Amino acid sequence: PEPAVLTAKDTCTDAFVSYTESKTEGDCSGRYTLTRTWTASDECRNENVFTQTINVSCLPNIFNGISPNGDGINDTFVIGGIDCFPNNTVRIFNRYGAKVYEKKGYDNVTNPFEGISDGRATVLKGEKLPTGTYFYTLEYDDNGKQVQRSGYLYISNQ
Repeated sequence: PEPAVLTAKDTCTDAFVSYTESKTEGDCSGRYTLTRTWTASDECRNENVFTQTINVSCLPNIFNGISPNGDGINDTFVIGGIDCFPNNTVRIFNRYGAKVYEKKGYDNVTNPFEGISDGRATVLKGEKLPTGTYFYTLEYDDNGKQVQRSGYLYISNQ
């Protein structure tokens, strides 16, 4: 957010307001802390300081389509910012509600969903899932609060 513009009045002399802002990176991409400081001072050496701290955290950005054809473009199910929420579970279901994939601690690097079955009743383990619309749930811990998001995922195997 944009910082406020502060003014100050003083009985000694005109007051001067200075502003500084610093950004401290957090433990993952998308998390950081902004520290804003306003200092009002006058020629009589009176000074007043106001500090504002803003903790910024992103929400997971869930992409809803994959084409796992090996061309390096959209080959996996990407959840932007998932590294900020390592305590998570991703589940993917087919249109009949059968679970075809589940992963605890999902991330986009070491264990991304590539459109391959986990070996449920409909498709054998290790086989590509057919083209179509699937549904996902994402459960994650956000600073002690359990959050669940859901939506659709389209897989194109053509």
